[in-house]
Amino acid sequence: MCSRVRENAETLAATTSGTAFSRTRLHAQSVAWSKSGDTLKHTLPLLLILWRIDLVWLWDNVLDMSEPKIAAKAPAGVELEEGKKYFFCTCGESSDQPFCDGSHRGTDFAPQAFVAEKTGTAYLCQCKRTVNAPFCDGSHASL
Repeated sequence: MCSRVRENAETLAATTSGTAFSRTRLHAQSVAWSKSGDTLKHTLPLLLILWRIDLVWLWDNVLDMSEPKIAAKAPAGVELEEGKKYFFCTCGESSDQPFCDGSHRGTDFAPQAFVAEKTGTAYLCQCKRTVNAPFCDGSHASL
């Protein structure tokens, strides 16, 4: 790869890595290079570098769900009914926090079923770091 393309690749990688604008900036830069006489063989390596950077960002921020998302750094006070079964969200992606809405599909997470022991207000974990799931144990204070 020519040194100019490598320098541009490093600059673009540093400034656009993990952003939605990577491909847009890459396209604009490729067009500028082709108008200045660079050939496809010089711009193709850059395309591959930035494509890989976007894949790495996608994996790290979207696809890799080894740790649950912190839905909130405070517990959710919810009314529970004695004897009723609930499904607690363990992935942090549910739009119905602190309960599961199926957003975990395709990940290693599964909802935690529990039956309310008594009717009343319970404070359920939303940071997903409690050791007493589904109930809050104050773990959010250290996040």
